[in-house]
Amino acid sequence: MERAVLPELLDELAADDLRAVRSRRDLVFLNALMGNERWILRCLRELLPAQGGRVIELGAGQGILLRKIARAHPQARLEAIDLMPEPQGLDSVEWRQGDLFQMGLDFDGAVVVANLFLHHFERPELRVLGELLQGAKALIACEPERRPLHLWQGRVLSPLLGEVTRHDLAVSVGAGFRGDELMDFLGMDAGWQWQLERTWRGAHRVVGVRQ
Repeated sequence: MERAVLPELLDELAADDLRAVRSRRDLVFLNALMGNERWILRCLRELLPAQGGRVIELGAGQGILLRKIARAHPQARLEAIDLMPEPQGLDSVEWRQGDLFQMGLDFDGAVVVANLFLHHFERPELRVLGELLQGAKALIACEPERRPLHLWQGRVLSPLLGEVTRHDLAVSVGAGFRGDELMDFLGMDAGWQWQLERTWRGAHRVVGVRQ
């Protein structure tokens, strides 16, 4: 499968559109099915110091993962970046609304988390992101694995999903990653050590740690 980054319907809908509400509910189900958030929390337990550290989530959405991180690491400094406004009940999180490429952000020393977010970007944008992240302590990324098997799995799940999610799931798989693509696209320097894990449920999981 050749990689193709195409528009996803959810990104074009108003936050209160009923189709968007249904799709966000579907995403909670899919994240649970894939085990994405459980895996990210396991990685954070290994990477964060006892005193808390700094965690930045890219594409934080509804803040569901951040709430879990806050419970597991109450001493951590939590930050979020998203195009959406800050959800209610995230007073402990420093929320930045806008385009991360236009913010001039400082990632130094942070553990950066991205869950089903990086596949939205073409290779040149990912290279820019890699430059921004050079000073980070670590990157934890969970993205779709781009394989026909996972397109078929999406079709099997389609009766359980709304129309927006059925469309976006196929688009997401087509924009996902295989092999070392994500690390290559980010172009991080030789000071980073990477681990890659792929699951039969369609997750492409990457952990990078700056040495």
